Amino acid sequence: MFASTTLILTGVFLVLAIIGAIFLKVLGKEKPIQGAYVNRMTLMTPAEQEFYRVLRSSLPHDHYQIYSKVRMADIVDVQKGLGKKLRTSALNRITSKHVDFLLCNPNDSTIHAVVELDDLSHNRQSQKRNDAFKNETFAACGIPVIRFSVKPSYTPEEITAQVNAAFGR
Repeated sequence: MFASTTLILTGVFLVLAIIGAIFLKVLGKEKPIQGAYVNRMTLMTPAEQEFYRVLRSSLPHDHYQIYSKVRMADIVDVQKGLGKKLRTSALNRITSKHVDFLLCNPNDSTIHAVVELDDLSHNRQSQKRNDAFKNETFAACGIPVIRFSVKPSYTPEEITAQVNAAFGR
């Protein structure tokens, strides 16, 4: 009798411990970790800021609205009809990536093109794979990717020429 009561109590305790652990894990995900975050102070790096100034002055405001640091998941979506595991995997790949700049129609936010500013980090293998993934994904969705190498300065003429070339003009 004592052994069966002990076994039952142990089982109840185990179930409660598991439920408690799950509950704590769920609660822990919702709360920010105190002291784990710091203000970046600026949205863009100095190189991105310089490029943005020239990009903004190079493109007609009535044709292009420029957004910066946009997640891929805000630009493209995962196809309907995929299995849950494949859909989740595909969604995770685009949720964790962003583009440097997005060119849209200012009247209806129709997406025109993605603009990427490539610094020396784009020579690393991991970044090359990331760039290839972006290029392939956006190409499959019919969205041009316009890439510029980081340099000390840009001219409106070179930016306009490269953007126009992406649209076959």
